[in-house]
Amino acid sequence: MKKVADISKETCSKVQDICAEFFAVSGLTYFNFVRVFDDGTRICLSNNYEWMQFVFSQDLSYKIIFEERIQYPVTTYLIWDMVPTIKEDLLMQTASKDFDICHGVTLILKHDGYVDFAYYATSSDNEEINIFYINNFHVLNIFLLYFIEKAQPLILEAERHRFKIEGRTLTWDNQNVENMSPIRAYVESMSEQISPTDSLKIKRYYLSGNIKNTYLSKREAECLADLFDGLSAKEIARKRNISARTVEVHIEHIKLKLKCSTKSEMINKAKICGFEQIYKAIKSINK
Repeated sequence: MKKVADISKETCSKVQDICAEFFAVSGLTYFNFVRVFDDGTRICLSNNYEWMQFVFSQDLSYKIIFEERIQYPVTTYLIWDMVPTIKEDLLMQTASKDFDICHGVTLILKHDGYVDFAYYATSSDNEEINIFYINNFHVLNIFLLYFIEKAQPLILEAERHRFKIEGRTLTWDNQNVENMSPIRAYVESMSEQISPTDSLKIKRYYLSGNIKNTYLSKREAECLADLFDGLSAKEIARKRNISARTVEVHIEHIKLKLKCSTKSEMINKAKICGFEQIYKAIKSINK
């Protein structure tokens, strides 16, 4: 099979640098980011160069990966150890046996025009990581936003060289993706949650869809989140300890970035452009 992606050691090293602090506090050792566009083209960024070289050297009949098996993705999480068809997958078994990539979780986020897949995993001796996943889905979401901010130059460069994998579409025997992992079983008492502010400090929140290269500043995103909660400019000012005039300036900046003329139009467009993911992250950080 012809190599379909140019995954360089330098790029993988940069991804590792972005992940290093989060890995240290979470126990994770592997991260892979895949963005699949509606036309079938994609980009891929990973911290593991050897694994990427192996994956892209395989024939499609062997290269059974998530994004090849989901024709109509939905926003969800898949905990690998909780899905028998994933545990039995030949490629996943190879990842565990030969590359010590296992006990993972995949976050799938559907956007307008593309779908993002974020793969998190650890070593074979860290099976208790599944408890961490259940209690810290919000942190995985925050890290993805953090990664998209810090890796923006890598993402833009990768998008200039999008590639396509030719071959048949694989499936999981028509299983419903929404029911493949018990992600709603949020058991807070099972494990201590980590604080996302310890290692994930986001300054720019990138939106999605057709304005995915547009970002909101931290303060702009916070003000928009407060508008989602129904607060007025004066109420936001009191909550954020800033002037009402400053809040209005932030709102005007958001309108310009979203190309909107009214607050209601701005809120509706923000929902379409992935702000709900950002909203959840901000609410988690500000608890």
